Amino acid sequence: SSYPQSVPVLQQAPRVEIFIVTFSRDIGFLRYCLASIKKYATGFSGVTLAVPEKERELFTWCRKDVKIVYFDEPEGKGMMMHENIKCRADEYCPDAEFIVHLDADCMMFRATTPAAFMRAGKALSLFEPYAKITNQNRHIWRACVRVATGLWPDADHMVAHPNVHPRAVYAATRRIVEERTGQ
Repeated sequence: SSYPQSVPVLQQAPRVEIFIVTFSRDIGFLRYCLASIKKYATGFSGVTLAVPEKERELFTWCRKDVKIVYFDEPEGKGMMMHENIKCRADEYCPDAEFIVHLDADCMMFRATTPAAFMRAGKALSLFEPYAKITNQNRHIWRACVRVATGLWPDADHMVAHPNVHPRAVYAATRRIVEERTGQ
């Protein structure tokens, strides 16, 4: 028997990891979130949970199901530090090609695979043009992006959870913000 000259190469599915940044106040939600991932999520390369170092002992109950990473959280800077950690997701999920951001208060309620967040090997991003957004509270983020990056976005991409990004987005975002703000 002979093999054909050209054998199709099967493309391996990308490594997609779930990343959750949380803290003690959301442990009640997190229990349900992790249970929903266990019940409904398949095909993900893993789940990484980032929690403040000072709360390390409060999260020992979930160590067998997730990889836990810890970060220092300056007093009074909780939300800002959580956003900082999200911008470093590529460092906490070093083997992931794509990273799905899930909050502790988000639950999966049906079978979910990485394909739900991708089309043709690219991350899906739901968005809404700012010109159509009537809730002025949502416009606050537009100005924040402008201050941090110098860019004036046309659309809000934080319209639904979870969000997914390719790993290259994180380093590029940090570089732009650091060049613009010096921080």
